[in-house]
Amino acid sequence: MYLSRPQSLLVALAALLPGCGARSGLDSEEPVRCELASDCPATACESAECVAGVCVLAPVVCDDGDPCTEDTCDPFAGCSYRALTEDADGDGHRAPLLGFAPGEPDACGDDCDDSSALAYPGAPESCDGLDNDCNGVTDDGARYGASIGEPVRISADSDLRAYRGALAATDEGFVLTYTALRDEDAELFRPLFVGIEASGQKRFELDVTETNVDAFSGPLASSGAAFASAWHDARKAGGYEIYFARFSPDGKKLGPDVRLSDAVGFSLHPTLVWNRSEYVVVWDDRRDEGALGGEAPRLYAQRLDTDGRLVGDNLLISDEVGLEYPVLARGARRLGLAYTVNGGPPRLGFRVLDSRLVESARADELLGANIGALSLSWLGDRFVVLWEEETSQGPGNALYAAAFDEQARLVVPTTTLASGASFLRSHAAVSLGDRLIVAWADDTHGNYELFLQTFGADLSPQDERTRLTNDPSTSVSPALALGARGELGVLFERYRSGAPEVYFSALACAD
Repeated sequence: MYLSRPQSLLVALAALLPGCGARSGLDSEEPVRCELASDCPATACESAECVAGVCVLAPVVCDDGDPCTEDTCDPFAGCSYRALTEDADGDGHRAPLLGFAPGEPDACGDDCDDSSALAYPGAPESCDGLDNDCNGVTDDGARYGASIGEPVRISADSDLRAYRGALAATDEGFVLTYTALRDEDAELFRPLFVGIEASGQKRFELDVTETNVDAFSGPLASSGAAFASAWHDARKAGGYEIYFARFSPDGKKLGPDVRLSDAVGFSLHPTLVWNRSEYVVVWDDRRDEGALGGEAPRLYAQRLDTDGRLVGDNLLISDEVGLEYPVLARGARRLGLAYTVNGGPPRLGFRVLDSRLVESARADELLGANIGALSLSWLGDRFVVLWEEETSQGPGNALYAAAFDEQARLVVPTTTLASGASFLRSHAAVSLGDRLIVAWADDTHGNYELFLQTFGADLSPQDERTRLTNDPSTSVSPALALGARGELGVLFERYRSGAPEVYFSALACAD
C-alpha cells in the first residue's frame, strides 16, 4: 500500500517527535506496506528498510566525531555540522569557547585575537600593537622612544573645559572619547567620540549621545568590527543611569543608546570589556539603598551581544554593600574585577568572574587604604591592579600595584611602582603580555608632568623612567593604547589656559 501525500506529511512530522529506536508504519501502529525501501516515507533524518513487506524506519545519527561542532538534522536537508566558535577575521583560526584559553584542550579554537587577521598562531611578529604569533607577548622586545612630533590639542577652541575619556587603536590610528563643556552649551557637559591619525590629525568627531543633559565620557572596548562605550547621564528624572552605544571605526553611530540600568538611586562609574563574544559592563548602583539603609552601593553587571542587544537582565555581582569604582579586565579564561570597599578608609577588593558573570573566586584580603583610583590589566598569567591613595590633604605620593592569578590568589604582594615626589596623581597602564607599560603624573619637577616606565610580571622595573612631557603647565590623567603601527598613543589633560584641555601624543616603536 502506498501513502497519499497528506499521509506522507503526517509520517514526516511524526519522525520529528521523540521516540525509542526504530519504528514501523504510522505512530498509530498501522503498518506501512512496501515492496522496496524507496516505498517507505522516510525523511532525511531517517533510514528506511522494507522488511517482510513492512516499512521499518530508524533515526539517522548525526555525529561527525568532532566535539567542536553542533550536530543537528533537518528532515529535508539531513545532517548539518555547525562549528561552535567563529573565525570572524577570516585567518583560518577560530576563537576559543568562552571560559577557555586559546589553544588549550576543548577550547575549539586557538586564535588569540579573532578581531585581526594579522594575529594567529605562527603569524610573523611585527611592531603593530598585536600579539601576532599568539605567544602571549605583544610586539616582542619592542621599546618606545621619542615622541612622534609635539603633543597635539584634541579638544576644540570652543571648549571651556575638556576632560579626557578613553583611548583605543584602529587600523587608521586611534579613537578616543572626551567630555567637553562648550561655549554654545555653557551649562552642559557632553561626551564626544573622535577619530585621529597617529599624528593627532583629527579624522572625525561626533556626539556619543544627543541627550540634552549632562553626560560624561566612559570607557571604550573593541570587538574588532565596532567600538562600544558606556557612560552615565541624568536624562531620566531621579538620578544617573548607565547607557551603552556602539560606533564604527570610521565614525558612525551604530544604533540608538541602550539603557542598561533602571535604579531609584544613582548608577555610576561603568567599566567595559569585550570578552571575545560579548560586551560586559559593570557599574556601582544604589537601587537597593532604601531596603539596605544608608549609603549602600553594590555592583551590577549587564551582558550585551555583538550587535549591542541585551543578553538577559542586570546581574547582581555581590550581596555586599559599599562596593564602588569597579574596573574589569579579560584574562585567559575569566574576567578580573577590582573595586573599592567602603566602611572605613576605602580599600581594594578583587574577585574573578566566569563567563556567566558568576563569582568563581575572591581575594582573601583587602589591600591598601584610602584608595583613590584603580586600573586593572592582564599580564601573561595574572591580573595586575594599580592604585593611588587620596588623603584629606589631597593626592598621595606613590603608585602601588599587586598581582592576582585567575583563582584570585595574591601572587605578587603590594609593591610600590613610583614614589619620591610630593604628590602623585592619575595613572594608566597597558599590557604587552610579558611586561606592563605604566604612565603617571607627579610633581618631581615642581609642576605635574607625565612619566613612563616598564615593569615585568613580578612588578620589578625593566628600565629607567622616562619623562614624557616638559611644559610649564600641568599635565595629568594619561590614557594609553598601542597603535596598529606600533605607536604608543598617550591621551592626557593639560592646563595651559587654567582650565583642562585634552592633548594627544604618540611614541615610536623600536623593534
